[in-house]
This record gives sequence, C-alpha cells and structure tokens, in this order.
Amino acid sequence: MTERIRLAKRLALVLMIVRKYELFIITRLLNVSNSTVYVMQQKLNFENKAFKKGVEELRQHQRMEIFWRKVNKIIEYNIFKPSIRPPLNL
Repeated sequence: MTERIRLAKRLALVLMIVRKYELFIITRLLNVSNSTVYVMQQKLNFENKAFKKGVEELRQHQRMEIFWRKVNKIIEYNIFKPSIRPPLNL
C-alpha cells in the first residue's frame, strides 16, 4: 500500500470518527481493524488540542462537504441496497 493511500485512509478515518460514524461502517468502508479505529479515537480524545483543531478546520472546509456527500452516497449504495444495482453515479 502506498503512503498516499495510507494517509488518505487515516484522514478519512479521523473525519469519520469526528462525524460519529459507527464502528462497523468505518471498518467496512476503509478496511481497517477495530483496534485501528480505537487507537485513533483515543488520540482524538487525549492528544494535543492543535491536532483536534486542525481536524475541525478540515471538517468545516467546503470541499470536505462535497467529499462527505460522495462518501454517504457510496455507503448507502454499498450497505443498504441489494446486490444487483445500476452503476453508482457520483
């Protein structure tokens, strides 16, 4: 796995935790373990405030809203729809 993919997964993981996604959704969508999610939750709860502030600023950024609309669409498409479906249109 490339470093870019790892970074993207970590960023998505942090933002999903901040948005209070369920553990099952995070682990399934990002293909990470429960312990990875737990460790990141602990970091968000107990690490320095600069980290939390940076995450919050990212969360509020307008482009992130577009990203999260797409993520929500993918989640709904993959988890709540039957296995036979038309192509996903982002």
